[in-house]
Amino acid sequence: MLSSAIVSNKFINPDEIPALVELLPFANKVLNTNARTWNELSEALLPPNIKTVKRLGVMYEQQMLLCRDAKAYFPACVMSASMLEALLLLLCMLNAPTVATTRRYKERAGKNPDDFDGTICRLGLDDFADISTELNWIPASLISDEWRVSMPEAYREIIEMRHQNMSKANRDVHINSFNKNPAYSLMLLLNMMRNKMHPGRWIRQKNELQNEEAFSAWAQVAVVAAAHIRDCLLQQHQAALVEYCKQRAFSRLKIT
Repeated sequence: MLSSAIVSNKFINPDEIPALVELLPFANKVLNTNARTWNELSEALLPPNIKTVKRLGVMYEQQMLLCRDAKAYFPACVMSASMLEALLLLLCMLNAPTVATTRRYKERAGKNPDDFDGTICRLGLDDFADISTELNWIPASLISDEWRVSMPEAYREIIEMRHQNMSKANRDVHINSFNKNPAYSLMLLLNMMRNKMHPGRWIRQKNELQNEEAFSAWAQVAVVAAAHIRDCLLQQHQAALVEYCKQRAFSRLKIT
C-alpha cells in the first residue's frame, strides 16, 4: 500500500532498526535537523517539489481505494492512473541524471534538455510508461501467465469497441505488445481508460456508451493492473529514495 510503504521502514532490515535509532541523534546534529524518526529525516532532506509529489501519490491512492471499496470502478481507475503518474514522476525526480539519457526524455525535451524540472513536469503517463520501460523499472515478469494468456484477446475486444477507425495492422501491434511487455501495455490500457473522463474524446473517437456494466468491468481490470504495477514501483522507489537522501546528506555536509 503506497500510503504506508512510501513513508515507512517496511523495506528496512528489522535487525538494523536499533542501530538506526541510536544513530538518529548524531544524524540530526550533523545535518542540523530535528527529526524524531528516519522518515522525518528523509523528509527534511527532500526539496519541496519531491515532497509535494510524494503527498499527491498518497492522496491519489487513498481516493482510489475509497472509490474501489464503493464499487465506483471508473473513478477508481482515474485515481489509480494519477497515482501511478505521481509515483513515476517521483522516480524520475529521484533518478534525474539517468532519466535525462532516455530516448523519450530527449524527444520531449527538444531544444531544452537541461531544463529537467520543466520538461519532466510536462510529461504524461504514456511518456512515463516509455521511460519506465527503457529503464526496466517494471519487468515483464511482473504479470502472471494467466494475465498474459487472457489479456491480448480481451484487449482486442476493447480496441475494436473503442477505436473502430484503427487499422488492423495497428491493432495487431498493440495486441502483440502484451506478449513482449504486458506491464507496459497495461499502463497504456489504464491511461486509455482514464482518458475516458473527457467527454469530448468519446465524440471525437466516435465511441458510444453501449454497456455501462462492461465499461465498469474494464475499469475494474485497470485498477487491479495498477495495483500490481504500484507494488513493483514501490521497490524501485525505496532504493531510489535512500540513494537520493544519501546524496542530499553528503551535499549538506560539504556545505557545512
